[in-house]
Amino acid sequence: MRHLQKSLIISKQNMLWIFGLFWGKIVVAMKEKVILVSVAVVFKADGDKINWFVIKQSEDGGWEFPKTVVRRVESSVRASIRNMAEQGAMNAKVWEEVGRAGGATKVNGRPVAQRFIYYLMEYKGAGIEVLGFANSDWVDFSKAQKILGTKRDVSMLRTAREMYKDMDKRGVWDVVEEEEVEIPAEA
Repeated sequence: MRHLQKSLIISKQNMLWIFGLFWGKIVVAMKEKVILVSVAVVFKADGDKINWFVIKQSEDGGWEFPKTVVRRVESSVRASIRNMAEQGAMNAKVWEEVGRAGGATKVNGRPVAQRFIYYLMEYKGAGIEVLGFANSDWVDFSKAQKILGTKRDVSMLRTAREMYKDMDKRGVWDVVEEEEVEIPAEA
């Protein structure tokens, strides 16, 4: 009987050790930081011509879409709208999510996971000048494909263009955004 009790105690200890190891991995996974990045794929329609907004974060950097880290108190959609207003000095409307992608970066020498959410946005007007980027430009699709620095951005550009074409076929752009509704008087 004593031998059986001892083996049960060992089993309980092993179970606690295994549970502790398992629980420790969960805690580590929960502590692992994931940076959520919102990306604006902004287009401007001028008749039949469509241009895409691309930027350089620094003078020696490559061309990319405007990206911003999502703050704790905001949604990824709101982050893209804020970024375009603050740094791009423009009003833009979010139409649809283009796609998602993963990546990694280093923060204080440690690798940190990133999640990118791309949004198709329509240019609605601008301020005087773009202030938050080293350089910016409106380019057509073919030039954008050539100058964008990452395969991920090029892939999302292609998807955004197809989404735009699909929305154009459905006549989404013809929808009146601010419609006045007349409420009938009660009899």
